[in-house]
Amino acid sequence: VLFWINVSFLGIGIASDNEIPSLVILPFENKGEAKDEYYSYGISSDIISDITSIGQLRVASLNSVEEMQKDGLKNIEIADKLSSRYVVSGSLWKIDSIFQLSLELFDTEEEMLLVSERWETHWSELSLVKDELTKKIIEGLSIKIINELDSENVVNADAYEYYLKAKHTYRERKTIKDNKIARGLLNKALSIDSNFVDAEYLLANTYHDIDRDIALKKYKIALKTADRLDDKKAKMDIKSRMGDIYSEKWDTEKSLKLYREAYKLSKEIGNESSIASALNGLGRFFWERREGDSARYYWQESYDIIKRLGDKSKLVGITNDIGLVYWEFDSDLDKAILAFEESLALEEAINSFTGIPLSNLGVIYHNKEMYQKSKEYYDRVLDHSVAVDDRNGIGFIKYYIGVHYEKLFEYRTAIEYFRSSYEINKDLGIERWKSNSLRGLVICHHILDEQEISKKYFDLAAEINTKIVNSFYKDVGFDLLKYGNYTLSRVAFNKQLIFEKENDNRNGIISTLTNIGLSYFYEGSYSEALNYFDQSIEYDGIKNLVAPVETLVHKYLSQSELGLPINIEHLKALIEGFEKNNQSWYENEPEHINWALYELFGDEKYIIEAKNKIDSNLKNIKHELHVKYLSYPFQKKIMESFNRM
Repeated sequence: VLFWINVSFLGIGIASDNEIPSLVILPFENKGEAKDEYYSYGISSDIISDITSIGQLRVASLNSVEEMQKDGLKNIEIADKLSSRYVVSGSLWKIDSIFQLSLELFDTEEEMLLVSERWETHWSELSLVKDELTKKIIEGLSIKIINELDSENVVNADAYEYYLKAKHTYRERKTIKDNKIARGLLNKALSIDSNFVDAEYLLANTYHDIDRDIALKKYKIALKTADRLDDKKAKMDIKSRMGDIYSEKWDTEKSLKLYREAYKLSKEIGNESSIASALNGLGRFFWERREGDSARYYWQESYDIIKRLGDKSKLVGITNDIGLVYWEFDSDLDKAILAFEESLALEEAINSFTGIPLSNLGVIYHNKEMYQKSKEYYDRVLDHSVAVDDRNGIGFIKYYIGVHYEKLFEYRTAIEYFRSSYEINKDLGIERWKSNSLRGLVICHHILDEQEISKKYFDLAAEINTKIVNSFYKDVGFDLLKYGNYTLSRVAFNKQLIFEKENDNRNGIISTLTNIGLSYFYEGSYSEALNYFDQSIEYDGIKNLVAPVETLVHKYLSQSELGLPINIEHLKALIEGFEKNNQSWYENEPEHINWALYELFGDEKYIIEAKNKIDSNLKNIKHELHVKYLSYPFQKKIMESFNRM
């Protein structure tokens, strides 16, 4: 599993054609009591949001700024790190029902103060003063406003206060209970002001990673309000998020329509950062569809815009995403590593930390069987997540550390990490990592011959929301196949097949039919295997197979075992095409595929590569576990063929 970064691109618009003004908005300093911190955070983030709806100005992300403040950097140093010319700073002091606010806008290039303002206002006027702060920034920059600020939809003061509390609670959430508290505050805000579209949008976001169906209903409600208010930025953001959900549901028509509408709105708003955001969404759509060339095209378009804007914080995400294409679709691990390292270097340059490039580097070295190096990357993610008390980060990286120990046959240690990851993600309500951790628990207990415990975790998969996570049965099924439990692997694959058919997921149906075929093939049931390989091919034609080499080579070997005639011309043509692009393409294939290619074609390079992978794994496995490792189906067949050669 690799991770793309869903970037929120921020920006506004300017008069000059020669320079794109760059702006850092520092979190307002809370000079009052600690319990009033949500005001200062909320005001800062709302000003950023308001400014992004105006035109073309590059605004640094709030997360990047906060990371640098934690490191003790001064305002000018932060601006320099983020390649930003202008710095906005301010303070907020709540005394009973009165707020005292200050705002300064500083030009670091000219070393001069452009704006210095003070306000004193009653709390009921806070949302109006927030709008005034935004206008002062625009005026201070002397830029031409492309899109006027919306001053007609004045938010009720009580509703705005509940919204600010909810926003801060949701951002600082540690458990699923915090989500519920944030929702309660948002519902109070909406009971006071039914036109508060930002509150409706945030309410939908609190469900996005927990229950996609509820989130979708909430987004639709928010979209109706945004349409009624003709709030283009809100409509763009909401449609992009809805597009994400429909994309995950494989509802191609709806998701693509929403992404295109978000792109059109970004053009109407008139700022390049929003256009880049919409292009990024289209890239995600094609990535989820496994259409690498289209994903590459849109992500590269987005990259070119952000590169031109010089926005390092946004380049972090898009560079990472392009690295995914190099890996998954080009099988070019070296280019993928360079892209992830570039993304990581950009993070370090701006003192930001997502953990995503580090995690992807860990995964890629893990798949290269460089386990110690991958563990170093995982540990860096874990150390940072623990230091900042990021339970989300702790929960997901503990899963990968569990996988690390699983691959080293240290199953008891792996179980500790999987169980911890499962409990954290269950508490947070994050279905994807809860599912992944269950897979690890099923497999490790199965290998330790603790079948009742393994079955208990397998049955817990019924609690997973398959509308959010749909890969558990596929992943656990293939692992069970590798370890020789063909019957239970088919139980998993057949559950996966039902799900894929319910969602009319072409790629999922094709790959699952192939996996069922593989379970019969390695069991030695070649007639049943051939039946499923043929179903996989016939579903959408031989040219549209999801895993063509894996499917065809095992189909032809099944025919050979049954004494049936074979026509391998299509597979030979595929391989010739691969070799034109990369003579060593097969080195990136799993060992069971290289074994099968050797058995079919007799070319020793395939079985040597498969044996090399086994030898590499044995170096990382304790000597007393070698015999068990070599007894598993794939390894056993490889060693038999190699020794025969």
